[in-house]
Amino acid sequence: MAYKLPPTAMKKTTIVMLFVAMFGLFTTSCSKDDDVPEPNVVLSTTNIVMYYEQTKKLTAENATSWRTENDFVATVDKDGLVTGGHVGTTKIIASNGSSSATCNVTIQPKYNLYDSPILDWGASMSEIRNKETHENMTTASTSTSLAYFYNKSTDNPVVVLYSFENGKLDYASVILKWNTFSSAVNHLLERYQPVSMDREKQVALFWDAYTREKLKTAVTISVSELSGTPVIQILFADAAKVESAYESSKLKNIVQDNQSANVLEITNYIKKCTPRALAAPTLLPFKTK
Repeated sequence: MAYKLPPTAMKKTTIVMLFVAMFGLFTTSCSKDDDVPEPNVVLSTTNIVMYYEQTKKLTAENATSWRTENDFVATVDKDGLVTGGHVGTTKIIASNGSSSATCNVTIQPKYNLYDSPILDWGASMSEIRNKETHENMTTASTSTSLAYFYNKSTDNPVVVLYSFENGKLDYASVILKWNTFSSAVNHLLERYQPVSMDREKQVALFWDAYTREKLKTAVTISVSELSGTPVIQILFADAAKVESAYESSKLKNIVQDNQSANVLEITNYIKKCTPRALAAPTLLPFKTK
């Protein structure tokens, strides 16, 4: 005679078997999803070198989104097209939510008209002296300014002047031959963003960032004169002091005081290299964004 479980035991056994079956179905379903992770993102290259406004296409297997770490240096669209912004380095990241891959991007300059001055706003005169590696124009330096030869070539003379107020760096100025103007503008465009231009005063303003939160340095370029000799002046100032090209025109202008020892010295030097027969240029009508 076959043994039969008591009704209570049969009920418990049925419940246990049903629970086991449901648990098995649940774990099978979960393990199926967990065992199939998103495929890894694989970039076509991990390093690219570009120029200002140049574009290059990146491809990435399994990527669903793209982003840049610094849009001032380079941007990327939804299809992986990278556009060079300004001189510097950044990273482009392709991802799919669970996996990502990075491409290092370097924007290199075509124009290297002069080395960048030391733009440590608020630094003392001794701190600037210690960091400068160029030849000091001792006869042109004063108690409130430092002057340096950045290039002594007669073809492309470059003089940099640092001005101090209350012992702290207030602004820096680069003085060039006026016939380098086109190259000077392109040099700035590769490194800074044009913001505005005061055509009446012939002053153009550039910033070193797209947003005010990241803004540190304002740059202006203008045509000036040193004792009747036309020159290009590129002025760097703390961005907190400059909001527009009009306001930048009210900054101290070293070329206005032709009686100071530093300006006379620079004047004499630039004059040796600048042809006098030609007229000074006007600002190029480049577009501001």
